[in-house]
Amino acid sequence: MTLLVLDVWLGIVVRYLLPIDITFTEEAARYLMIWTALLAVSSCISRRDHIGVLLLFESLSAPYRSILLLVLDTIGFIFFTILFYYGIDFAVIGANRYSMIFGMSKFLPFLSVPVAAGLACIQIFLVAIRDQTITLPEERHP
Repeated sequence: MTLLVLDVWLGIVVRYLLPIDITFTEEAARYLMIWTALLAVSSCISRRDHIGVLLLFESLSAPYRSILLLVLDTIGFIFFTILFYYGIDFAVIGANRYSMIFGMSKFLPFLSVPVAAGLACIQIFLVAIRDQTITLPEERHP
């Protein structure tokens, strides 16, 4: 994220303040934004900060909440596993494509998809273990 902010500021400075011909800032910002956004997915999973509808969840009793969380975690794990699998092919295909400005292989930018999906799988697995082993507040007895 820090690199992204610095890159955008560099782009602004060289475009409006300094007459330096630096053309890579826009493309670098695009790739850094993709990495930042995709890596944020696993961070949100770990705190369960992702988008969700709580109306149904909050209306359920504690045992049913655990079941619902397990079902949703399973669906999410399957989705990210598939994304990881196909993301590897996506990154390999990117190795043969080159960016217009950098002239570099797109393998590294495309690698963000399987890396983020793999981290999401790990986070979902760990969060599922955590949430299935803790006692929810409604289950605690005084």
